[in-house]
Amino acid sequence: MREKICLVSGGFDPLHRGHIEYFKAAKDLADYLVVAVNSDHWLSEKKEYYFMPWKERASVIRNLEVVN
Repeated sequence: MREKICLVSGGFDPLHRGHIEYFKAAKDLADYLVVAVNSDHWLSEKKEYYFMPWKERASVIRNLEVVN
C-alpha cells in the first residue's frame, strides 16, 4: 500500500492553537504531514507586516511532533 502525504500551507504568524488543530486534522488524513510556511514577503503583502520571521516560524513548526 502506498503511503499518503498531506501538504498544508499558511502564514502561521503567530502560530496558535487553531493551527495545531489544523495540523492534527490534516495528519489524520495521511501518513505524513508536510507544512509549507509562507514567506515574509507574502505576509507583508497580505497584512503589511509580519510578527515572526519565516526562519523562526519554520523552526517552530519543524519541531512539532505532528509534522514530518
